[in-house]
Amino acid sequence: MLSCSIMLEMLAKNGRVFEEKTKEHMHECVDAVSNKIEKNLILLGATVVEDKLQDRVLDCIDKLAQARIKI
Repeated sequence: MLSCSIMLEMLAKNGRVFEEKTKEHMHECVDAVSNKIEKNLILLGATVVEDKLQDRVLDCIDKLAQARIKI
């Protein structure tokens, strides 16, 4: 029984190490794949939800426009 629990501990530790190493490079891999996929795309449609603007949204839009930020 002792050897079984030692083996399980080693497997669990190795699993955690593998998970940590995998997470280190995950963002790089996702960025690389998305850069390959997201090229020369054509917008096929859009969805709009009509909703009442919250207070001060118009002020925010005006400031963004003054800063020449396209919205």
